[in-house]
Amino acid sequence: MSGLRRVIGFPLLLLLTINALIGSGIFFHPGIAAGFAGPASIIAWIAVSLLALLMAGFFGELVSTWPRAGGVYEYAKHALSEPSAFLVGWLGWLTASVTIGTELVGGLLYLFPSAPLYVNIGLAFSLLTIFSLIAVRGIKLSAALLLAFGIISLLVVIVVGLAGMTAINIVNYSPFFVSGITGIALAAFFVAEMFFGWEGVTYLAEEVNDPRKALPKALLISTCILAIMGTGIATISLGVLPSKTLASSNAPLAAVASVAMPGMGAIVGMLAAVAIIGTAASWIVFAPRLLFAMARDNLFVHGIQKLHPRWQTPYKAIALQVLVISIVILLCAGNLQVMFGLLIPMYVLLYILFLVCFVRLSSLTAKREFIAPLRTVGPYIAALFLLGMLFVWLGTPSAHLSFAAVLTLLFAGFPAYVAVRLQTDQAFVEKFWNRMGVALDLYIPLLLFGQWRHVLAMADVKKDHTVLDYGCGAGWLTKRLATRVRRVVSADIAEKQLSKALAMMNRAELENVILVKTSRPAPFPANSFDRIICTIAINYFVSPEKELTALAKTLKRGGKALFLAVRAPGLTLQPFLRQDSSIKAAFKAAGFKKINIDRVCTFGREYIYISTTK
Repeated sequence: MSGLRRVIGFPLLLLLTINALIGSGIFFHPGIAAGFAGPASIIAWIAVSLLALLMAGFFGELVSTWPRAGGVYEYAKHALSEPSAFLVGWLGWLTASVTIGTELVGGLLYLFPSAPLYVNIGLAFSLLTIFSLIAVRGIKLSAALLLAFGIISLLVVIVVGLAGMTAINIVNYSPFFVSGITGIALAAFFVAEMFFGWEGVTYLAEEVNDPRKALPKALLISTCILAIMGTGIATISLGVLPSKTLASSNAPLAAVASVAMPGMGAIVGMLAAVAIIGTAASWIVFAPRLLFAMARDNLFVHGIQKLHPRWQTPYKAIALQVLVISIVILLCAGNLQVMFGLLIPMYVLLYILFLVCFVRLSSLTAKREFIAPLRTVGPYIAALFLLGMLFVWLGTPSAHLSFAAVLTLLFAGFPAYVAVRLQTDQAFVEKFWNRMGVALDLYIPLLLFGQWRHVLAMADVKKDHTVLDYGCGAGWLTKRLATRVRRVVSADIAEKQLSKALAMMNRAELENVILVKTSRPAPFPANSFDRIICTIAINYFVSPEKELTALAKTLKRGGKALFLAVRAPGLTLQPFLRQDSSIKAAFKAAGFKKINIDRVCTFGREYIYISTTK
């Protein structure tokens, strides 16, 4: 990722990884798990810890093989199809966005449990903005902030754990089994969230010194530390407080601290809140790197890959992230349970897809600095564990609604994928127009109804003219032109559309039409046409500069060209068409003169007429 700087050494990387993983889980989940399984939730902590070590190893192997900023998206790019890779990247970014919202809201609830909802939401927006501005200033400044958060997180857990050991009442562990295997499985489902987040650290791969060795080591060591801390603090908490009391607390660690260290509960709660918010700050720094990597590969919105000219950070990706996280917090109304209900199934789906990638890539010949333990059977064990947890969770109230919301968000990414590919991939444009021909044959005539007459009038065609209908589609305009001029050359990228145009010309018995399948910009001799007319096709120019330059060369001196771009539902629009200034700059650079732009808005659509001469 040219422009990003390798400034993260191993000690800092380790603390960043711990801070990213620890999250709100270690502060909330001892209570949540106790509510499902009582003291037996300790079994869930141990089982999930073992799974977490497996997953850390799998992430370590792939990041040592492909140390790129895209993380899970990068691995999917090598293992799956392009649409599937986009889906994995999209899901990874959605998960990161919900994670940030959850950590911000969770930290503020820990800090101000009795505050009105609008106060916490307002504070969440403020913190989101502040951390994002710091993230824009560069990884060094961000790392200093995250380092402080990481130290606070570790200190809070260690202090509460050591103090809690002196206040354990063995009676609180009895009865040990209170809800059977189902309760333990549900506890495991929520406990797993504490470890989720390995992928976030991999997004920093291009800013870490010696990432092939440093990242696997950091992932394994941090996961091991968290496994010991999480299981330990859960065991201690269940010994200090009865499981029902622990489960009913909004701030379980603060409640434990109140018993183990009388008078210190409020201070511990405040420090825990700071630690939780610190995890959100980590993800605000990590997640934009994923968007950057996708945009760099032309799989996300154009321009998101741009780096700040001074600080060399993906500032546009950070800005988009602020908008999306704000929407997430508002839609969930700051309800932590709702946000957890979205977050955990997102993570489970993401990690199952990651495991599919790992299995497919494990046999690929590539340079690997780290080999994960149990790499042959481990992915299947982990996948079964994750699927089992998901299945048990789906049996709980409102789980189906949350899961449906997750799937809706997941597949909502496909329209964005199609829109991006239509602007960046000529082969995709061709396939799209070929496969969507039936729908387009209905939509385009309706969209341009009432505009054909205006197009013909503005084009000012004469009987002796040779006209290029560039992007002719199924021949709607070609047929009208053929009765008015000497010859029409109709060109299109989609072969099926040209076949329909040919059939239309044959039915009308028009013999002055030449149909051309184009595979490169305007493949015609110079000075060939008196007029060039291009309707809608300009929306999909993958390389506008090349297309316009080639078209300008084919136009006779003194000839006229008319382009019609349309902004409407279902159509994409090249970014340069949004502003008159950028349109004029592009056409002038291509060799056109006297550029006139007329924008007509009607019924939620905008017709952009661009007339010019050579």
